[in-house]
Amino acid sequence: MGLDEGRTFFGIERSAAREGYHQNLDIDRKVFTKAEKKKLWGKAPEKLTTSLNLEETQVRWQRSLRGGKGKGRVDVDVRVSDDVGDFVCGFIYYATLKAMGDRRDVVFLHVPQLKTEGALETGLEVTTALITAVVEVWLETKDG
Repeated sequence: MGLDEGRTFFGIERSAAREGYHQNLDIDRKVFTKAEKKKLWGKAPEKLTTSLNLEETQVRWQRSLRGGKGKGRVDVDVRVSDDVGDFVCGFIYYATLKAMGDRRDVVFLHVPQLKTEGALETGLEVTTALITAVVEVWLETKDG
């Protein structure tokens, strides 16, 4: 999960790129060098994508948050995104997708900045609903 101060929505990320992480300094003013990338990832694909059906996950996630059966919850903006970024979030997601092998049943959630207690409570509800949706979709497709 990553915090994206510029976003106003909760986004589940579809993919991550192998390149670009040598461009940004970390807190210790270091970068993931091209030599380190080559040693760690070799000839790994330029882009890795989750194996999860994010469209179906998003539908169930949104339905759950809207209340489905009259729960009357607040409408929250949740989306499928393909913009994980090329810094910490993208690096973590690519490394995780790579480590998963051929069946990459993993998702990365970007959250907007949650500044109030109410927003944090909404964030908890959104995250819980996402986990439920991911598990439901995964259980239906895990043998496929």
